[in-house]
Amino acid sequence: MRRLAAFSAIFCALLAVHASAASVKVHYVANVGFLIEAGSKKILIDAPFDDPTIDYCHVPDQAMLDRIGDSVAPFDDLDLILVTHGHRDHFAPGQVLRHLASDPGCLVAGPPQAIERLRAKLTDAGDLAVRKFHLDSARPPGRQQ
Repeated sequence: MRRLAAFSAIFCALLAVHASAASVKVHYVANVGFLIEAGSKKILIDAPFDDPTIDYCHVPDQAMLDRIGDSVAPFDDLDLILVTHGHRDHFAPGQVLRHLASDPGCLVAGPPQAIERLRAKLTDAGDLAVRKFHLDSARPPGRQQ
């Protein structure tokens, strides 16, 4: 988890540096979900989730989910969907796949549990070509378990 948080911080810093001459916009989506725009780069963090039974945090409404899923501005042309972990208030595989179907250039990064849930759901999505990568959750070399 710390490794993923560090990756998120580094990626966001790189976006900010990349966009030093451009504006940086941060859009609140729901719970701890945000869309960060820096120049031409966009990263969606912990936002594509859709469980209406969640009562302890803000869940995106259907209009927001449709805009994310159908890649409608500002959720069009995402560079990365970052999932910090696979809990239902951060990630819904169906929502991610829906977005990827309309925005095939988007990458997905997350811990093994989230990526495996995405792969399991992918079998239902036909031959959708998904470019995704996996962040190893193993501890760094030399660190005690």
